[in-house]
Amino acid sequence: MALAHVFEVTVWSNVLLGIMQGICWSLMIFYMVDYAGPANRALAVGLNETAGYTAVAVFGKVGPLIWAGDDAERERKAATIPFYAILAFCAAGLLVTATGVLRDNRAQVVAEQRVRFSKLGVEGYSEEVRYTFPSGRSKDTGVFRFAFVETSFLNNSLMACCLAGIAINYTTTFAWGLAKTWAGAGGGSQASWGPVDPEAVTNITFTYDLTKGLLQFLFGFYSDRFGRRQLVVGGLALISLGQIAYAVVGGTAATTAAAETGFFVCSFALGLGTAMMYAVVIAAVGESADPSWRSSAVGSYRFWRDCGYSIGGLLLGYATDQSSYLTAVVVTACFMAVVTVVFHVAYVESPEAELDIHQVNLEFAKTDHSAAVKKEATRAWSPSGAFRENSPHVEPSRVA
Repeated sequence: MALAHVFEVTVWSNVLLGIMQGICWSLMIFYMVDYAGPANRALAVGLNETAGYTAVAVFGKVGPLIWAGDDAERERKAATIPFYAILAFCAAGLLVTATGVLRDNRAQVVAEQRVRFSKLGVEGYSEEVRYTFPSGRSKDTGVFRFAFVETSFLNNSLMACCLAGIAINYTTTFAWGLAKTWAGAGGGSQASWGPVDPEAVTNITFTYDLTKGLLQFLFGFYSDRFGRRQLVVGGLALISLGQIAYAVVGGTAATTAAAETGFFVCSFALGLGTAMMYAVVIAAVGESADPSWRSSAVGSYRFWRDCGYSIGGLLLGYATDQSSYLTAVVVTACFMAVVTVVFHVAYVESPEAELDIHQVNLEFAKTDHSAAVKKEATRAWSPSGAFRENSPHVEPSRVA
């Protein structure tokens, strides 16, 4: 992208960057969820997401300053600086991985699975999940394949988390798209306020991004100690209220200055609501699954969460085209309210049993990883055995 002068090259470069982010960011989340253990899962994820989204916010503000200028050649050269900086970070990450500083932790998860199964008194288990239909017919499938179905369609708590994830990135689509467009276009011929200054529009979006980024690790720390539900429900409710406030400001503001001030407040509310639950939902998914398919569950959740971008874009665009900005905001507020109620009703908090993750990590450090994985491959990567038998579907064990 730093050297591209053709639009098609830029498009395909973005495809490669998207694949890289999907692999690397997902795997880093898996690593941190596993390494942190049940006592600090949301804090670990929150630190990761805080670093990532704070960087998004800051660069969104600094980037245009780097590229600004009257000299076209100077501007073109300045535009390549961020890409070379990203290449430097990629090289550093590759070095950390290649030198063994970051090691594969599958053996660690195998050890955790073994400890948890031992406490449950489970000894005989396999890689297969068996589910039985009312007719008595049964079917076996691999645990990895079943994890997506369990997370997406069968487990009420995990389904609620996936729905909350869609709402999270639906909100981001609103903040990055419709909110900016509406503020920049003004309230229309029937409104008393006109287009907001472009610099102020940028700062409104920056308010959302920075609030969302900076506070995630704090809420992650809180949820590890006091529970997930209250933060997720509270975050969804706050986003709903923020959307309602957007509608009120856009529909009733008497002056452009009043609309600008109101949009700043609304943007802060959306960012705060998102920060309250972003890392917390990932931790909630992780603790609702066994170690053997925890990463598959989190990956399935991230799939649905990131679908929120396209779902939000389509719905917001359609509602705006068919009616108005105000209608699109009201539809979004209603959607968020419904998600809040569904999550509150469907989600069952599943606190994990205490685990001496430090001891597990010590054993992991001493382990011949390849030998451990080979020895446990047919045993540990499987459902816990605490799943119900003779059931139309299988639910993950709840270890209180």
